[in-house]
Amino acid sequence: WREKFSESIPEYPNLSKVLGEYGTSVIFEGEKVLALKKECERIVLMTHNVLALSVVTRIVDMCELAIERNTSVIFMGD
Repeated sequence: WREKFSESIPEYPNLSKVLGEYGTSVIFEGEKVLALKKECERIVLMTHNVLALSVVTRIVDMCELAIERNTSVIFMGD
């Protein structure tokens, strides 16, 4: 199911890792943090969905903090 989910949003390969890896941890380091941030910024410009905007805006904020502090972004599964 993870592969199928990732294939459903191929234009967002980094974001699909977060959403497609439910139950596991996903770590973004270095350039991958910037790539995730850019994907989420594209969504912010394209969507009017309030829930989607809330989620991707938080991810953008996390990425900006990680870039500023030269650290990673980690998503922890249940």
